[in-house]
Amino acid sequence: MKKQSFHSFYMQIASLALLLGGCSGLTAQSTKIIFSQTYRDIPIPNPAPAANVILTAVGGDGGKIERDNVYKGGRGAFVRAVFTVGTGQGELAPGGTLRFIVGGSGDSDANMANIDGKGGGGGGGTGIAYRSPQGKWTLLVVAGGGGGGSWTGLNTRPEGIPGYAYSKTPPANSDNENRPSDEIWANFSDGAGAFYASQKDGYGLYSQAGWAGGPDSGEPTGGGAHDKGKLYYFSGGWGFGAGGVGSRASSFNAGGGGGYIGGQRGLECDESFCFPGDGVRYTRDQQLPAEGGSSYVNEDHMVVNGILTFTRGHTDDPQNGYASYEFRAPAYPYSFMQLDEDRTKCIEDYNAETNQGTNVQLNTCVDADKQRWVFYENRSILLAKDAGKCLDLDHSSLTNGTNIRLWDCNNSDAQRWVFDGTTRQIRSGINFTKCLDLRDGKTNTDTNVQLWDCNDSGSQQWYIAGATTATLADTSNRIHFVKDPQKCLDLAKASPVNGGNIQLYHCHHAPSQYWHFDGNTIRYYADQSKCLDLSNSKIDNGTNIQLYDCNGTDAQRWVYDGLTRSFRSFVHGAKCIDVSGSSTEDNTNIQLWDCNETDAQQFIISN
Repeated sequence: MKKQSFHSFYMQIASLALLLGGCSGLTAQSTKIIFSQTYRDIPIPNPAPAANVILTAVGGDGGKIERDNVYKGGRGAFVRAVFTVGTGQGELAPGGTLRFIVGGSGDSDANMANIDGKGGGGGGGTGIAYRSPQGKWTLLVVAGGGGGGSWTGLNTRPEGIPGYAYSKTPPANSDNENRPSDEIWANFSDGAGAFYASQKDGYGLYSQAGWAGGPDSGEPTGGGAHDKGKLYYFSGGWGFGAGGVGSRASSFNAGGGGGYIGGQRGLECDESFCFPGDGVRYTRDQQLPAEGGSSYVNEDHMVVNGILTFTRGHTDDPQNGYASYEFRAPAYPYSFMQLDEDRTKCIEDYNAETNQGTNVQLNTCVDADKQRWVFYENRSILLAKDAGKCLDLDHSSLTNGTNIRLWDCNNSDAQRWVFDGTTRQIRSGINFTKCLDLRDGKTNTDTNVQLWDCNDSGSQQWYIAGATTATLADTSNRIHFVKDPQKCLDLAKASPVNGGNIQLYHCHHAPSQYWHFDGNTIRYYADQSKCLDLSNSKIDNGTNIQLYDCNGTDAQRWVYDGLTRSFRSFVHGAKCIDVSGSSTEDNTNIQLWDCNETDAQQFIISN
């Protein structure tokens, strides 16, 4: 595994800090760590950039089974915690290291029509650990992986159980309660745990622990399960506690999710009944689905300033887990949406209710459930109190005055929102020209929140702590690559012709790197009849970004997403400007790609 040196990382952070300090309104922001089937180390800078670090872990999803129907896998759990950075007991010391071990999804099968199959592989758990400057390792956070989907013909509960969310008293399963750290489990379809593995004697099948021999010896590295592609078996996802192995054969089960305490495998009931360990009794014509591993936050040994956690349901599109970190002060595990011109006012759901259609309004800011939100996957905004409820555009209507409300999360465009880091507006995922707005432009308490044409009024401008915002200059805007802030978006050969190529190049004070932001259009400053353009309006991955005559089409309109530091296309809000291969080499091409929050798509606007 290629590791980045502390010196290299620190100099990069220092360069970024100098750059941020030179432009009012820019702030540090969350960095996402994606699944790579190995661990990734991130040094804590010295001096630390903030007094707290927000750590988020999401476990890998369990695999699905597709037969007469789709039998969904459980999704990995979501856990977020705020840790103190400092030199005191239980604090994360500058000069220490954060290790991220991101769990993968379990194996799925898309067509089991001719196989007497049972279950998909369990998802791997996602763990985050800390190494002090003196070399001592401590486990910080684990998010359990989801259980694999299962099928038995008569199965009336075919879906894998989501990964368990954090609890001070993790759920006890019938097979894993109070397991000693060095004991090997008896069945391979159990998900592995933080410190123990699982295996099936005589079959060569196993799921590895996240930290074999831990927590008092060795180091956390993550582990895998049975190799993929073997006859009869579905591999569990790699991670901090690998997912359990699922089976195509009739004699075995779906894989449980990995995690702090590994997820229990799926079980057939005997002639009379079976118990899942939660006190519920199932009859013989039912199948006990696989469970996700439980989650964990180390409150006993570390200074933890807040925790947010929830399960994430089931899925027919299993995904790998992820993690993120963000240095920030002050820090909360959730967000507030404050009115920018009066930050004593916040968006809230009425009376902290969670009923369908609950109204959303403006009120005096308080740190209470009704004003705590989570900016989540697919640009949704969840109510922290109930992660099944999302900020929703009533009936997807784009009519001015349409009400904003709370509704069951459904992954529709009516629940997708983008915080524009240049205008400070919250734009609708259905149409980026529509924004969250206060009725009649009023900013007093109990004012209703609605949708309206985006404009420059204060009733549409919001402040979100931790989001990246930029105050645009008339002449001196450059677009810096966050991964290496000394690299900028550049017009190749400074030739403002139609089709002129956009590339990455070392920053220098030449016309080829200066841009004029005109609303959501990015004009070439030296010739403002030319605009940053998506070639032929195509949204295929790899479509080239070029210079072209300004024409007012959506191919030349971009939203700078202040929560991900990415430029989203008006043609399709899930497509972003991307540095090919995330390379920092001069002349690297700039293209369009699926938005993924990785460093290949993160930019800051400055002089």
